Parts: sequence; structure tokens; C-alpha cells
Amino acid sequence: MISLFRKIRQKLLSQNRITQYLAYAIGEIFLVVIGIFIAIQANNWNMARIEQRELTFELKKLTENLKQDISGLNGVIKSNHSITSNLDSSLIILKRPKGYPKDYFFTKILFHQSNSQIQSQQNLLQ
Repeated sequence: MISLFRKIRQKLLSQNRITQYLAYAIGEIFLVVIGIFIAIQANNWNMARIEQRELTFELKKLTENLKQDISGLNGVIKSNHSITSNLDSSLIILKRPKGYPKDYFFTKILFHQSNSQIQSQQNLLQ
């Protein structure tokens, strides 16, 4: 291809056709400029594709993190429900202490504390 253009250029110069040579030179410059524009466009497409891939990866990572946060918060909610039910039963015991043994209230509190500590440690490990 280059040799073809070289032959055309040499032929035009040897025949002293300056106007035709200038038209040929402008055409060659035009082709080079179009080639550069095509290369720039291909680079832009490639960069957009890479950015899209990175965005997709980050969104997947964000989704996974949110799922883990939700499961952790669900564990906290369950723990809070357990605490609430134990406190409700403790209030019932405090209002009517005659039907329950004296140690019942303290074993309930100790059992809940040990369960909540185990659950919080398990949530931290996850």
C-alpha cells in the first residue's frame, strides 16, 4: 500500500503536475487524519468497556456487602426480640413473684446473657 502511494507521488512529481500532487498530498493527509480518529474512537470504546466492567464488579461487591449487613442486622433484630421477650417475662415475674421460685428470675437473666454473648460472638465471626 505504501509502495503504491510512493509510486503515485513520484510519478506526479516527475511529470511536473504540482496541482495534482497537492491534491494527492491533501488526500493522503486526510486518510492519516481519519486513521487517527478511528484509533481514538477505538480507544474510547475500549476505555468505556473497561470502566463498565469495573462498575459491574464494584456493584456486585456492594450487593454482597449489603446482603452480609442485612443478615447481620437480622441477627441483631432476633437478639433484640429475645431480649424483649425475656424482659417482658421478667416484668411479669416482678409483678407476681409468688408463683415463681426465687432463683427463676436470676437464671433467666444469666441464661439470656450467656446466649446473647454467644450470638454476638457468632455474628462477629460471620
